[in-house]
Amino acid sequence: MHVLAGRPHPALGSPRTTTDPEKAAMPLPLGGAKGSGMPLAFELLTSVLVGAPIFADFHSGDPKGRKHRQNALLIAVDPAAFGGAEPFAESVEATLATLKTLTPADGAEGVYYPGERSAAVAAERATDGIPVAMKVWKQLTEAADELGVALPALAGERARSTARVVTERPHRYAKQLVSHLGRRAETSWDDERGEGRLQFQDGVGTLTAGDGALLLTVETEGGSPERLEAVVGRHLVRFGTKDELVVEWLRDGGEPGGTYRAE
Repeated sequence: MHVLAGRPHPALGSPRTTTDPEKAAMPLPLGGAKGSGMPLAFELLTSVLVGAPIFADFHSGDPKGRKHRQNALLIAVDPAAFGGAEPFAESVEATLATLKTLTPADGAEGVYYPGERSAAVAAERATDGIPVAMKVWKQLTEAADELGVALPALAGERARSTARVVTERPHRYAKQLVSHLGRRAETSWDDERGEGRLQFQDGVGTLTAGDGALLLTVETEGGSPERLEAVVGRHLVRFGTKDELVVEWLRDGGEPGGTYRAE
């Protein structure tokens, strides 16, 4: 990269340039005169046009003009005004497809157009979660503890809640709940063992009819069990309105979950 070597002097006729970083004073624009025109165009569009000029204020002599600022300009272009949106989209696809066929540089994985890798990363993280540095996670954990906010489960971790519902008819309510939720989940019931299973899209629930109580669990991966607590708890107390059933969930780690009772 060529840069100015010190301040230009009128006697020199033109600024001196150098590639020595020790003598550099200011980087020159890429592309020479044409390159210098691009920053000016950007200034006119992103600063002057939006009513917040930066260049003129910076060189005005007013100290306030040198305060750091950032501007932005969004330009929306309607392809239909240039011959139709569909032909334009087809041409874009053809252009990008041709770009992908070019020979990549040595050591490169491939030829990418702007935004392609970012879009792939966004899609991957939407599915697998966002990696968080341990230092940042520690800070988030401390802030959550201070504010009393529950942190979401880490990807790969299973969030689990349990509840013990006191009732004289645990078998009846468990079987009724399994039968009813069969409309929205895959369910099974073992009458001999007094055990049931609820397979939801985002987790699993179990029911065990014990002596004087119905034992419930819900478990989900990479998220809060709150939704499953509500599904199981609300339906159960509705069936047990006469017996005034109460479902109090307790999450792993001792954190209280949702509480459901007949209204």
